[in-house]
Amino acid sequence: KMLHRISRQISKVVKSSDEAVQGITSGSKLMIGGFGLCGVPENLLRAAHKLGLKNLHLITNTSGTDNYGPGVLIRDKMVSKLQLSYLGGNLELERQYLNGEVEIDLVP
Repeated sequence: KMLHRISRQISKVVKSSDEAVQGITSGSKLMIGGFGLCGVPENLLRAAHKLGLKNLHLITNTSGTDNYGPGVLIRDKMVSKLQLSYLGGNLELERQYLNGEVEIDLVP
């Protein structure tokens, strides 16, 4: 008997950042690449921001700033938990943490 292999290829190519983030829902965990603000998927983060998500759990190197990187999600209180190795200069994250609004796991 000869076995036939069925090859199913699913294209992961999308036309826009908005289309790429459509599967993200409130409560999702997002692992964000980059180092500092270099290599951060800024367009994807801004597209996710437009979805108005809540209770996100971010795993990332740094929190960005109030207006760049993961900071855009933090600024608008879309994040409930962060696992990161560097807090950086995100003043809004500092404020939220000191007021018990966000949980932080520092992973050196």
